[in-house]
Amino acid sequence: MPKKLMIFMMLMCFFIGCTPTSSYFETEQDIDVIVEENKILFGGLTNEQKIEDYEYMWKTLRMSFPFFGVANRLGIDVDDIYKKFEKEVTESKDDVDFLKCINSCINKFTGIGHLGVIDTQLYEYIKDIFKEYPARKSWDRVINNPKTKSLYLKLLDIEKEYGLFQPLQSLYGNGENNVITEIIVPGKIAYIKINTFLQDFVKKDYEILRNFYSKVSGYENLIIDITNNSGGSDDYWMRNIVSLLIDDTVSFTAHMLFSSSSNNDPYLQDSGVAINSRPIGELPYFENINKEDLKQFTNFFRSEISVSPAEDRVNFNGKIWTLVNRDVYSASESFTEFCKATGFSTIVGENTGGDGIGIDPVYLILPNSGVAIRYSMLYGLNLDGSSNEEFGTTPDFISPSGESELDTCLKLIRE
Repeated sequence: MPKKLMIFMMLMCFFIGCTPTSSYFETEQDIDVIVEENKILFGGLTNEQKIEDYEYMWKTLRMSFPFFGVANRLGIDVDDIYKKFEKEVTESKDDVDFLKCINSCINKFTGIGHLGVIDTQLYEYIKDIFKEYPARKSWDRVINNPKTKSLYLKLLDIEKEYGLFQPLQSLYGNGENNVITEIIVPGKIAYIKINTFLQDFVKKDYEILRNFYSKVSGYENLIIDITNNSGGSDDYWMRNIVSLLIDDTVSFTAHMLFSSSSNNDPYLQDSGVAINSRPIGELPYFENINKEDLKQFTNFFRSEISVSPAEDRVNFNGKIWTLVNRDVYSASESFTEFCKATGFSTIVGENTGGDGIGIDPVYLILPNSGVAIRYSMLYGLNLDGSSNEEFGTTPDFISPSGESELDTCLKLIRE
């Protein structure tokens, strides 16, 4: 099942006004020409339609998005952002200007809870990804609604015409060298670096990883480095790492909180979260849960996350280490939380980025423009009740300042 495609959002350069690196453009005047030629993206929105989209976005997020409290505690003034961009949307000159306002507004939240405007690169990747998963029919239906589909296909055509478009997979070399393996000390220490858990690379990397596990099956230590891995699919780490290295089923229980809303409810129903949820008043006691955040939720969902051994699993009996840093997020954070909760491996590095306890981000569509925004609707709890999005996962061993995660791990092994 696809999981949280965590990609740093990059709207096409001529919409955000940055300087392109492509050789197709020599001057900023070239960018101005592109903007001028394509400023009517949505058929020419009226001022009233722009304001309606903006207000709809905020009303829906306030009812559905669970991380505004986290944002405020991280120093992001939510109300100030609303007021600032309300004025800018009202004064926006055309469709492109409006899109820039929406993008700039959402970017102020720095990706908290996967909140972001869907760009063409991500849209091209996700538009068909949910079709084979019946439990994700709402995701597929919403992201492929006629207005949104028409808009993004138009944007894709524009990017391709000007040589701006790059497929998402190309950020990772289309899977080449996604996995790097190394023998650090023969017979004792083996090392694997995995750059992304992108769903497209699951099958390709499976054989690479299994063959390496077999090669080092008698080693004392296996280091799995996921630093700077911003996520992809839970299927990747479940199949390519855990299932190949365990002898028995391993599982842990996670708790997720949510608010019932008109935007969230279809996703909650299709995914089975709603039918298996309980009223928030029945939530077990957690010492470190944020009491203010708790007030916004209507229900909670208890999920058992389990991984069973693969039929072709490798008999590895050494110690497993996982290296992490603050850029570990989403599906790679899920793996880290799994390691922490089950003891599958010892975690070394720094606190992770979080938002790994939940399901795929959901979509909010602006009614007049068709612009798609995504966000996580589930508020995942760490084992102590703290917000996984806010605090991430704390490693078993924290790397001292100025020391790499790998050096810390090697020092621990030697000691």
